[in-house]
Amino acid sequence: MLDINLFNRQRRTLLAIDFDDVLFDCNDALQRIIRNEFHDTSPYMEFIGKHPQLKNEIFRFLYGSYHQDSTMIDGAYDVLSQLAKNHQMVVVTGRSESTRRQTEKWLGNNFPTLFSGIYFANTIHRRKNESERKKSNICLDIGVDILIDDSVEEAIEVSSVGVTVLLFDRSWNRTVVSDSLFRVNSWSHVLDKLSNTGGKSCNLNRNPAWIRTRRL
Repeated sequence: MLDINLFNRQRRTLLAIDFDDVLFDCNDALQRIIRNEFHDTSPYMEFIGKHPQLKNEIFRFLYGSYHQDSTMIDGAYDVLSQLAKNHQMVVVTGRSESTRRQTEKWLGNNFPTLFSGIYFANTIHRRKNESERKKSNICLDIGVDILIDDSVEEAIEVSSVGVTVLLFDRSWNRTVVSDSLFRVNSWSHVLDKLSNTGGKSCNLNRNPAWIRTRRL
């Protein structure tokens, strides 16, 4: 058991949450695009491996007609509504600043009033005039205490600067071995991890069952 005293401060704990595949079900949206627009049932990564020239077109569909009707990850709203009582919450995403309008609209429709800000790292499909920022630098700049993310690379980088990271379980991150990360299998599991006792402490239990044999 690792005891992290994050609540014994004057301010509320600052919780940062990744957007795609943690809040917004991006994988489901991409699969719908491939199925509906390209009449293929292959998984996204397999499809892009066969047709790399279609990647930009797929993302134009994602940020266009498919964006606003895409679903949230199951359980996210209910859990975040509870966490908002004791946490300040922001979104830290690898998305490009150019997607701000679509991203903020979707957040406003699905998570109204829960987030106090959104920060774009510009690591995904950024435009030439956009500068990439490391999520670790964003987290340090705004004083993030805990990050929830599905990217192994981002999670390890952010944890290296002293931020507690919950790795949101997805099929693409299940081979990681890292003593600095805590795997969560669902939003209800997030709530269990971040449940506090009298608003004073946060106990994170490392579960060895998720550790796999291959290191990155």
